[in-house]
Amino acid sequence: MPRSSQDRLARKCYENAITDDEVRAAVHRRDPKSLDQAIEEAQKEEAYLESERIRKGLKPKQRDHHIAAVTDDSQRDELLKMMKEFQQGIQKGMQEGLKEIAGAVKASKEKREPFICRK
Repeated sequence: MPRSSQDRLARKCYENAITDDEVRAAVHRRDPKSLDQAIEEAQKEEAYLESERIRKGLKPKQRDHHIAAVTDDSQRDELLKMMKEFQQGIQKGMQEGLKEIAGAVKASKEKREPFICRK
């Protein structure tokens, strides 16, 4: 996947993960070109909103640190299946890489000729 597509996907995932509606809307309006810019815009907006709350004498807003839980069995099963496939892919890739390395080592040993020192 091209780097630009990866970055666009990461930006959208980041934007969707922002729990504060005002911050998410601000990031969306500013249309950042990279994930780093999106994070920077979110931080600026959070700082601005926090300073406005303090200026108005309101208590600072508590951050919402939660992770959405898997709520039904089909979601859990699908997630477990995906994790298993991911793990199998990693193992397969590692095995192929090790075979390739072993083949290269074997080939390099076969090509070696003894060094003869002459006077």
